[in-house]
Amino acid sequence: MIKLKHNIALFATMMAFGVCSVFAEKSGVQIETVLSKSVGEEGTNSTQSVNSQPNSFVTFDFSQYHVESWDGKDSANNTQAHCFNGSMITGVEYNNVTIETISGSYLSEAVIYFSDSNAGDDGLRLVLGAGNEFSGTQSFSSNGILDITDNGLSDVVSLADGVFLTQFYEKIDDLSNSVDARYTSGTLKVHGIDLVANTNCMFVQGVEAGSDLSIDFSVEDYGDELKLHDELQFNLVVTNMGSGNATNVVLNAQIGSNLKLQELSCDDGTNTLERDAISSLSVQDIASSDSLSCSLSSKIISGGMIKPEVTITADNDIDNSNNFGIQTIAGVLVVVPVNNLLALVVLFFGIVLVSRRKNQV
Repeated sequence: MIKLKHNIALFATMMAFGVCSVFAEKSGVQIETVLSKSVGEEGTNSTQSVNSQPNSFVTFDFSQYHVESWDGKDSANNTQAHCFNGSMITGVEYNNVTIETISGSYLSEAVIYFSDSNAGDDGLRLVLGAGNEFSGTQSFSSNGILDITDNGLSDVVSLADGVFLTQFYEKIDDLSNSVDARYTSGTLKVHGIDLVANTNCMFVQGVEAGSDLSIDFSVEDYGDELKLHDELQFNLVVTNMGSGNATNVVLNAQIGSNLKLQELSCDDGTNTLERDAISSLSVQDIASSDSLSCSLSSKIISGGMIKPEVTITADNDIDNSNNFGIQTIAGVLVVVPVNNLLALVVLFFGIVLVSRRKNQV
């Protein structure tokens, strides 16, 4: 067998009731519009194909775990996971997979990418919303298996380690460092040879339900210039994207020495005025697909850089990579007044000394 890999972009037509379907029985001309090589050419059905017989599949369940699509390919923000091992990928099948776009992103921009452990540019690209150049929420189904080799292309083959990687990314990144799309329900089956699921992958069907907490930490508009004793208001939203309830949830907030805590309050009833309390503050459990909103009000008490940060933890959180938030604010420049003659003389000679040294240089 010739070990060739190709990108495969799956394009589909919109049905009147809003579900996009791709049929494996389409004619050759139609198939050429749904498959493409890694160089961007349409399939010609002339490439040597292999009549592979898949003997296994792995199922992704987006109802069990909502997956986010953030930035362009290989961004550190993207969901990148080792979800299965095997010899080759021979096809894909998806049923009622729902994509919800955000920040004006189009459905056609959300990509699911399968590759070997090198995570190069020669893997399998799956674009469920291809051709849908608009934002919104849409469900997509394939109505059967889309077999790669049926359409004149070669199977996607793993390296010697047998590892396949999965990445969710955006063809066009509408807003850097922000979520552009979410996969919120439905199932996706990857068919192939000797595929075995990695049960540590959070969206593989059958994995024990766990929570996945994600933080959105922001500061309200504070105008053009900050001064001592100005107030700063921070907002925190914690979302549980996992399929299980988040238990023993603890919030850790560090606001630094130049801010004075006035109050931290959350919509679950949690409230404190004590600075020490916010470094380890227990809040209520957060249900699957639910969120917790908190506000932190503070007052500037000294000059310098302001860098409050927050961390959220739970006993059963399966992904801690998105549990941290930070804000960096230039802060207040404090001018110390010279109110006596001695201080003024010292300041004067200090300036003269610095000036002379600069001139000597």
